[in-house]
Amino acid sequence: MSRTFVVSIAALAIASTAHGAFEAHDASVELQRTSWNVDIALPQFDDMGGTRQLKSVSWRLEGHVEGSAAGENLNATPAAVTLELAAEIELFFGKTLLDVVLPLADVTFDAEAHDGLMDFAGDSGASYAGLMNDDIAENTISDDLAGWIGDGMVTLTGIASGRSRSLGAGNLVTQFATEASMQLRIEYEWTQIPAPSALALFGAAGVLASRRRR
Repeated sequence: MSRTFVVSIAALAIASTAHGAFEAHDASVELQRTSWNVDIALPQFDDMGGTRQLKSVSWRLEGHVEGSAAGENLNATPAAVTLELAAEIELFFGKTLLDVVLPLADVTFDAEAHDGLMDFAGDSGASYAGLMNDDIAENTISDDLAGWIGDGMVTLTGIASGRSRSLGAGNLVTQFATEASMQLRIEYEWTQIPAPSALALFGAAGVLASRRRR
């Protein structure tokens, strides 16, 4: 089941005579236990009745994973055990996958043969808290932008799935507590479309200049 979040939304406009103008909107999904499925509503690009043209849509997706990991080697022999705390965070526009990030934090320890205790400690086990890491993806699209244009809201979906795993021992018991969060920026690049009267004025000016040169 998805939930709708409108979180930490901010709008920015940066004008540039060389490259048009930019409008950005930010949103975030708070740190929470995986798996989660969250709808994020952000303003569409308003073309102001056709006076502004959307050139491209860019995004910056930042995923964060945080939590704890523990492992107990049950082998009769020593093993190097790796614990990977990881989350896969996907960004969807409708049914279209826009991007994915995979923040991962890992730790390796040398475990002796099982000591007979299932305590994730001692010679054959270990526990780690406060593991965390980030992953970032940035992309731009300039085609099929119709769904981004309007005076309403565009709904994006963030889906986080736990991808924590262990490596290194054939007989191994692990425990993971995986939480993930997401930061998102959507940026519209646009240009102003001259009004018909302005175009007519430019045309008249060009004709006048041509006559003067004659």
